[in-house]
Amino acid sequence: MAKKRDVKAVKGTGKVEESPGKTRVELRFDSDVYDRIKGLADQAEVSVNQLMHGLARWAAEKLWVGEPVKNDQGHVSHNGSQKGCLWAGETAIRSSYSAEEKRRILQDYEDDPQLAHHVIEEGHVEDMHKGKVFVRLDFTERRVVRED
Repeated sequence: MAKKRDVKAVKGTGKVEESPGKTRVELRFDSDVYDRIKGLADQAEVSVNQLMHGLARWAAEKLWVGEPVKNDQGHVSHNGSQKGCLWAGETAIRSSYSAEEKRRILQDYEDDPQLAHHVIEEGHVEDMHKGKVFVRLDFTERRVVRED
């Protein structure tokens, strides 16, 4: 297997040089998607690379792997396991939990400690906030990008 190198292009030379802490990634977009991304970058007066790096950093920090699950009241209660899916959003909020509830939550989310921490620290109760899904990405056979 080839060793991964941290490199960057040297403008106008056709050469690349080492760039510590950076990894070169090549992306392919449908032409219409690229045109829209390029248009956004141009409007913001940033490079496409800066825009994509910012989006990737946001996604790495904000996306949950799985699907949002709603309870009987229609509130986003937790993250459900589903390969091929990601989502960003908020679970319903609650003011406090008993020690027993915290123990149960930690057991329920042992595979996702970030979500367990989020549920316990920020809560999850019906009377304050129903939760919200900002974006859902579905790369299963359903092939859906939803905003519901």
